[in-house]
Amino acid sequence: RAREIAGDLRMRSDLPREDVGGSAYVLGVVMAHEAATHPNRRERRLLYLLAGRYLQESPQAGFSRARQGYGEYELGRCLHNAQRYAESLPFLLAARKSYPERSTEICRLLTIAYLDDAQPQLARASEFNACYLSDKSLLPSDRDAALLTQCRILRELGETARCQQTLGIITEDSAQYPQASLLAAELLIQDGDRLAQDRSSAGDSPLPAAAADKYIAARESVRSAQRRRPEDGEIASVAEYLLGICY
Repeated sequence: RAREIAGDLRMRSDLPREDVGGSAYVLGVVMAHEAATHPNRRERRLLYLLAGRYLQESPQAGFSRARQGYGEYELGRCLHNAQRYAESLPFLLAARKSYPERSTEICRLLTIAYLDDAQPQLARASEFNACYLSDKSLLPSDRDAALLTQCRILRELGETARCQQTLGIITEDSAQYPQASLLAAELLIQDGDRLAQDRSSAGDSPLPAAAADKYIAARESVRSAQRRRPEDGEIASVAEYLLGICY
């Protein structure tokens, strides 16, 4: 019903100037709600992108002051969920000040935006992830997801020891344990590769036992992830790739 009313208002030319952006705002918010529940990933992303375009139109036409904070948050969130990370940043950063009610969630979105952008900013990602983790009211599942994100950041920064230490915090009963096991396997493979480089340059030189042990440990870590989430196609494909590397 809200969408129908907003659509009718967009056809009118007699609205007060301060209300011109209202219909675009309503259409953007409605479409964002629809995107959140859409079962198809590709369609969901497109809906978020369309919602973002409506929400971008709203402040240009005349953003309601009372809706500015939520509007900036929702616009940044929609662009983020449409994987337009660089575009989402200015709106999310503004929303941290204008909409403090969602500060924790905004820090999570900023973390992913800085980490997964085409030009990652790892220091900024780590900064906002630390802000997110500082919220004592986080659910254990959300905290574990943020810890896994921190592990990804540390791996990209080359801080392997800290990455392994943080992975150890994620327990076997966590929903993030399979992904943590795969990441642990990747680190073990990297260790094995470094040890393997120590052998002589002769083509028939045996693999050092220490390197073989790393690959075996990596294989077991992958198997652990498979046992925990056998029905997960994404985990299965990564697991098969890593097992191939181990062998």
